[in-house]
Amino acid sequence: PNAHAIYLHDTPSKSLFSRSQRAYSHGCIRVQNPMDFADALLVNDENLSKRTLEAQYGRSERWNNLSTKVPVHLAYFTLRVEDDGTIRSFGDVYGHNERLKNLLNS
Repeated sequence: PNAHAIYLHDTPSKSLFSRSQRAYSHGCIRVQNPMDFADALLVNDENLSKRTLEAQYGRSERWNNLSTKVPVHLAYFTLRVEDDGTIRSFGDVYGHNERLKNLLNS
């Protein structure tokens, strides 16, 4: 749990992962391969195992807490400098660039 109610979870909308534009969320983050993600998180967990999660998978919604909190840091970029020095632009699906531009110009 977190103060913003943003969660990383599986999704029945698997087709969204094949789209170039994937910002179709209501605030949570869809995980493409949830069991692989869980496996990575459970490496040092004493209370949960991949086997336990596999037994729960596909049934009704279930909450499991890790033994140790794992910090998750998300970054949102609309531009990136490639290794060859070129600038690659991404769409600003959340409209942050316009708000920042207005703040800088005020």
